[in-house]
Amino acid sequence: MSRIGNKAVEIPDKVKVNVDGDGAVSVEGPKGKLHWKLPRDIKASVKDNRVSVVREAETRSVKALHGLSRSLVHNMVQGVSEGFTKQLEIEGVGFRAAVQGSILNLSLGFSHPIPFSIPKDIKITVADNTKITIQGVDKKLVATTRKAARQHVHRRIRKKVAGTAQRPRLAVHFSGKHVYAQVIDDDAGCTLAAASTREPSLLEGKKLRANQAAAELIGKAIAERSLAKKLERVVFDRGGFFYHGKVKALAEAARATGLKF
Repeated sequence: MSRIGNKAVEIPDKVKVNVDGDGAVSVEGPKGKLHWKLPRDIKASVKDNRVSVVREAETRSVKALHGLSRSLVHNMVQGVSEGFTKQLEIEGVGFRAAVQGSILNLSLGFSHPIPFSIPKDIKITVADNTKITIQGVDKKLVATTRKAARQHVHRRIRKKVAGTAQRPRLAVHFSGKHVYAQVIDDDAGCTLAAASTREPSLLEGKKLRANQAAAELIGKAIAERSLAKKLERVVFDRGGFFYHGKVKALAEAARATGLKF
């Protein structure tokens, strides 16, 4: 049984939810409108200001889609009633951002600003020239817009941050489930050392996800493997992420083990 799928979605005031016979879900609220079609074998109904999602098959894939569908419907309701917000901050000497119409201009130390097209139904505001706020009713679109903007900034920064054989680049990455770290020689285009939570030998039976504890473990492991290859100094590439939380935990664990940057 899917505990998430079996939980009804409460419909707030001023929000209307309609489910057609073919599985098309439409949600309208103060923030806007959203539309989505349910997967096959997943049905939804509206009763007493609640949306109930049920499955019509017991296969593994349908069970997985049951909880997912309920979560997506909940996100639609929350999006049109409250909206979603993501933050992004750019750091660097002279770095700044400004919104002009449907374009976010990013000044990243080059002779000209780098334009980033703002998707439809997304609102971007900038405070203090460096703090970017991304808002919208579609949770997925808000998240992908932030990711695209962060990667846009990171690609420009990467032109100035590069590793060599003597001082390679320590790059970090985080997914929803795992933590990754690589020591890279950009001149030769090769990875000199790597560590991630996908390695069972590093976890030692612990069930860790992409959290600070896992980041500390990977920071220590990548430092030990780098030092074993006589690589003591690196250039830290935080991948456009803020230097706090998991990024900070990984970096401090690497430093405590003896890696210098």
